[in-house]
Amino acid sequence: MFKTLAVSLLLVAGASAAELHRQHDLVATSHGKQVQASLGSHCTPANGAMACAEKAYPLPVKKRLRMHGGGRILLDFRAKPVEIHPELRDRRSRSVLELTARGSGRHRRVRLPRRLPKGTDRLGVFVSYERGSADFEIDLKRHRH
Repeated sequence: MFKTLAVSLLLVAGASAAELHRQHDLVATSHGKQVQASLGSHCTPANGAMACAEKAYPLPVKKRLRMHGGGRILLDFRAKPVEIHPELRDRRSRSVLELTARGSGRHRRVRLPRRLPKGTDRLGVFVSYERGSADFEIDLKRHRH
């Protein structure tokens, strides 16, 4: 418990999870523009234990990623994921449609369906790593191609 508390205190003291652990960093690219994904709930190994942080959803976002039906979103993970589960979510972060990711290593791509379900405003990506897991969200802005 003390170890978990120490990691939590580090996070509260100003160091973000992304600064402490590379696996908690994801950049999404579409139409030549990059957006830093918002980090949601995540778990990280710390001193022989697993420290987890819960976040309130929907996650706050700074920028929106432009997308359109049938478009591709490139995902650049700072640490190699073991498994990823991308999905379209609504503005309340509820799952609307599961997607399939292609690629390997740190770089994956997601193809959006030609007909985007109504109300899909976010891309959610749950990721498991060799040591830990994380959930990310990226706010999406629709445009015509």
